[in-house]
Amino acid sequence: MAELPASHEDLVTELYRRYGATVHRIALSRLGRRALAEEATQETMLRVWRAADRIDLSRPVLPWLVTIAVRVSIDIERYERRRPAVAWSELHDIADDHEPDRTETAVAVRDALAALEPESARQLWLCDGIGVTLGELSALTGHPTGTLKSRAFRAHRRLAALLAGSDG
Repeated sequence: MAELPASHEDLVTELYRRYGATVHRIALSRLGRRALAEEATQETMLRVWRAADRIDLSRPVLPWLVTIAVRVSIDIERYERRRPAVAWSELHDIADDHEPDRTETAVAVRDALAALEPESARQLWLCDGIGVTLGELSALTGHPTGTLKSRAFRAHRRLAALLAGSDG
C-alpha cells in the first residue's frame, strides 16, 4: 500500500479516493437506500476531516473508517425511524389532488409548519421537503450536524403535536 499524504486536505482526499466506495457500500448495506448511504458517506468523511490531525498513520486506517461508517449509519437509521410517515415531497401531490381529505391534510401540515419557529420550519422544509442532507445544512449554516439532528427531532415532535391538536 502506498504511503498516505501528510497534509490534512490531501490525506482526506486520498482516504476518500481509496475507501469512499467501501464506506458507501457499508452504509448502503445497513440503510438500504442510496440517498441515505450517500448522506452516511458524506457524514463519515466529514468526521474523518475533523479528526484528520489525530489519524495514526502507523496503524491501518480502514478498520477505523469502517467503525465510523457503521456508527454514522446507525445514527441515520435511528433518525429515519423517528421521521414522519408522510414525506414532504408527497405533500405537493396531496395538495394538487382534489380529494378533500388529502387537501385538508396538506393544509393542516402547512398551518402546523407556520406555527413552528421560523428556523425550525426552514430546517424541516430544507431537509424533508427539498432533500438537503444534514451534512449539507451543517456546511451551509455552520451548525454541527448533531445540533441539527436534535433540532429536527424537536421540530418533528412539535409538528406532530400540532397536527394532533395539542400544544406539544
